[in-house]
Amino acid sequence: MLKKIVSLILALAALFFALPAGAGGAGDLNDYAICSFSRSFPVYTGPGEEYFRVDGSAKYGSGSCRVWGAVGDWLLVGFLVRSGKYRIGYITRDALSCAVDPSGKLDRELSFLNRKATVVKTGAPLTDDPVLNNERFCFMQGGQEVVVLGYYGNWVYVETNITTAQRGRGFVRKFNLVLSSDPAPTPTPEPRYSATAMPALTPVPTVGVWAAGDGGIYLGTWAPQATARPEEWAPAQEAAASGGSLLRSLEHNCPATGVMLPAAFDPHVASYVLTVASWVSRVRFTPAAADENAMITVNGEYVPSGTPSSYITLSNEPKRVEIVVWGAGGSQTVYTVFLQRRPSEKKTGIAVAHIRSLEKSGAEWIMTVDPVDLVMRENDYMNGSRSTWTDASSERIAFTVDPHCDLWYGKPDSAFQAPDVMTFAAAWPNDGSDLYYVVYIEDAAVAVMPYEEVRVR
Repeated sequence: MLKKIVSLILALAALFFALPAGAGGAGDLNDYAICSFSRSFPVYTGPGEEYFRVDGSAKYGSGSCRVWGAVGDWLLVGFLVRSGKYRIGYITRDALSCAVDPSGKLDRELSFLNRKATVVKTGAPLTDDPVLNNERFCFMQGGQEVVVLGYYGNWVYVETNITTAQRGRGFVRKFNLVLSSDPAPTPTPEPRYSATAMPALTPVPTVGVWAAGDGGIYLGTWAPQATARPEEWAPAQEAAASGGSLLRSLEHNCPATGVMLPAAFDPHVASYVLTVASWVSRVRFTPAAADENAMITVNGEYVPSGTPSSYITLSNEPKRVEIVVWGAGGSQTVYTVFLQRRPSEKKTGIAVAHIRSLEKSGAEWIMTVDPVDLVMRENDYMNGSRSTWTDASSERIAFTVDPHCDLWYGKPDSAFQAPDVMTFAAAWPNDGSDLYYVVYIEDAAVAVMPYEEVRVR
């Protein structure tokens, strides 16, 4: 049973190993620099003081900060507000004068997609936190028009009217939008709307705090709820369902070792199997759309047509890659590629351990752990079969933290995914967890998550 559990954890951890490949075209928000600022700044959801400000007082205070780039006199940044919450918004460009330890270009000019879309009829939450707990700052009504600015992972970055007198920017799940074939009202990277361009949002009754005098914007906490995938976004039953949502070609980066079945890509064939040599660790795809106005995602990440996707890290388990082409009016074609390689000889395993230290050494992070021994109690029928642990020794093992390591902190039933190693290093000493699962390949940690006592009834 323990072997089955370990295999399941390894398979789940492998789903998270692929990271953004770097800066892409307009609207690609998957590339950023890191720094901190030596003083505080007010934060707005858009590049200007006229944009909506979450809670009416959102600000950057201190700590590590992601910086995507500049929009005029403003910087798009992201930072940890408190344990379990992240915020992405704009601070004045004057912050560049007090940037500390920048790792990359901070003031590259951002460009956006500027495509029109509408919210599905069930409505959708808008958040400035697509990283950790996805807390919403308002709820958009069905049919509400938005402008698609870009993509961040599985999220769509949009601008819309928050009230009849104020705009705002935020993130929404892609299945809560229907993409239009029409361009946005203005061709500029920074769309502007009059106060009457869109109707005010309709508040949705829920438990929380309603801010007075702001048009009824919900400012309380919100637990994310599953949203039914609307019919408009259901995957096409046939690849040829819409000529506007087909791929022209699909290439991969393993022509010497990869064998794909069917061997030749056909826009009207939706499923493929790609096998690679046992030593291949990463695969990425270059999809090209038949319609230059179509948009493409690979495993939920926006990929400009004709450019390589993020790398997909392989394990010894099969992996499924989903490539979606969005055509005019929200039409959609889904291509599926199943990846597989022969099992490698590398030592892969999982440890349950105390984390004793996490320190940076040069360009690498080193995690030192103290493993414990698990004891299975398979005949404890009263409480269900489970494992307990003992720590009979003080053995220490040092792992290099893989750049693609999937890091989670907090309690097992309420864990948060850390956006980077720095966030995890700041959170884990006080997150309430005593033990962690550490998934490793050779001497590199590839996933870390809070340990939960195994129970199987």
